[in-house]
Amino acid sequence: MSTALQQYIGYDNKVTIYNVVADSEQAAFPATNLAHPETTSRWKSDNSSSVQYVTVTLGGQAVDYIGFAGHNFGSGAFALVIQGQAAQGGAWADIVASFSPSNDKPILKTFASASYYSVRLKITPAGTKPVLAVLYVGKIMLLPRNTYVGHTPIPYGRTVDAVSGFSESGQFLGRIIRGTTYRSAVSVKNITPAWYRQTFEGFVAASVTAPFFYAWRLTDYALEIGYCWIKGGVPQPQNSGPGPFMAVSFDIEGIA
Repeated sequence: MSTALQQYIGYDNKVTIYNVVADSEQAAFPATNLAHPETTSRWKSDNSSSVQYVTVTLGGQAVDYIGFAGHNFGSGAFALVIQGQAAQGGAWADIVASFSPSNDKPILKTFASASYYSVRLKITPAGTKPVLAVLYVGKIMLLPRNTYVGHTPIPYGRTVDAVSGFSESGQFLGRIIRGTTYRSAVSVKNITPAWYRQTFEGFVAASVTAPFFYAWRLTDYALEIGYCWIKGGVPQPQNSGPGPFMAVSFDIEGIA
């Protein structure tokens, strides 16, 4: 198991309704839906057989991650490649090599930070039209401490809302599942006051309204990603000791 820092939050998102386009889209499900954080409005391609692209024009902004939520990339057996273009009209280069997701859960991919004129998702279908609800492209936030002891990875933090039925004699008649929520918590200790103020406070401000991608150990458990939102109030730091350090913890729930 790697001891390198692996706890990431992807909240910075440079995708807007003005800079995202797709080669193919259904009239009621345009690519501009990808710029909205909710997972109910989706982009749906009208092409199930040809290589196609979803392109985000950045105009030279620096980025180092891409996140997906609300997709069918696993069940549709798509081959995906992330490509970047350094300058307008320039050559496209692979920045994340070809991969095929094993399921339809949220995906987070990081890559070397660089300035790109455009970043695009190359999709090779296998007989199914691709669907995607949320697309994030931006600068990832690497937390300065790992977490392990006491942490519940969000895919395993299931909270099931169920109603059980019983007969008059006490016999079990079955259960009706009304919904499942995935929950976890993020905790970071022994952080410097400068890091909190310069780096983490930007996430706190954004988390008031915007969801984010969360990876608790991205290298070791790359499939245990959540597309999350804050549960309860926004994070509030506390001074902690010994020494001039701070700590912050908060509850999250989301799609996992």
